[in-house]
Amino acid sequence: MHDWKQIVRERLTGLRLEGSREAEIIDEIAQHLEDRYQELLASGVSEPEARRIAIESLEASPSFDEALREARAATAPDLPADDAGYLALLYYDLRMALRGMRLKPGFSFMVIGMLALGIAGNAAIFSTFNSLFLKPLPFPDPTRLIDLDETAPKWNLHYVGMAEPDFIAWRDQNTTFDAIAFFQNPDFNLSKLGPAQHIQGAKVTRDMLNVLGLKLVLGRNFLPEEDRPKGEKVALVGYDLWQRLFSGDRNVLGRFITLDNEPYKTIGVLPREAIFPDRAEIWVPLAPNGAEGLTNGWGGHGIGRLKPGVTVQQAWSICYTCTGH
Repeated sequence: MHDWKQIVRERLTGLRLEGSREAEIIDEIAQHLEDRYQELLASGVSEPEARRIAIESLEASPSFDEALREARAATAPDLPADDAGYLALLYYDLRMALRGMRLKPGFSFMVIGMLALGIAGNAAIFSTFNSLFLKPLPFPDPTRLIDLDETAPKWNLHYVGMAEPDFIAWRDQNTTFDAIAFFQNPDFNLSKLGPAQHIQGAKVTRDMLNVLGLKLVLGRNFLPEEDRPKGEKVALVGYDLWQRLFSGDRNVLGRFITLDNEPYKTIGVLPREAIFPDRAEIWVPLAPNGAEGLTNGWGGHGIGRLKPGVTVQQAWSICYTCTGH
């Protein structure tokens, strides 16, 4: 057997491998050389020619490249001294990270991509959570805003939304709120203003602006006759949608937009602070239908602004009594 180990050792000179790791890699490559050499001899190739071909074929083979990559990866830079500063430690870590990326670039890029997606997703979720729950709501006196829902104790349900007839009863018999509004959160297909797009919308009663304490950037609120069944189809456009579709044109009032293939006349522009309900980009009248009910079951939601000095417990007691639950 030729001294294949010496041949391999010469080609790994300068890598400064640890003794055990060097011996392992040399043994593996030397065995590969010997196997190739014996195959060539068995096929009738002379000994000198078989030796030359074995070495040349080994250096061009993927297995030899892989072994060299492992050898280079195993060659770690010297650890910084115990009294080295943070910059020296950081430099050492960067060199180790780059060595690992060179060894397995495909795996490294996959991990980087997964981390990027995870960070981006977490950032988006936190941004939404932060704006809705951690930051104060961008409305005047937000502590006076109360979510209005109904319960179904017979079915062990704490929140079931609100039935329209109950909302009408609460609003008509209200003595504890400055204003009460009813809303739903449908999606709309917006078309005929450039490419069609799917947007988040809201159907609201005309008191929503008063409940939230907001003022329009342009235009007017829904009229009472527009917030009734078969009323004129009108819309309040969100601030971002106004900028995106109309480039902030102040002549937007009176222009028509198409929602679910029906034309709606733009009568106003909502302020940036109109992030409720559900960050809707457009508001249209809900047009409740009185005691007959516009929605099936408890498909709506309510929100109210308490009068000064009224507690949540007082409001709950009165609303509980007026609906007869």
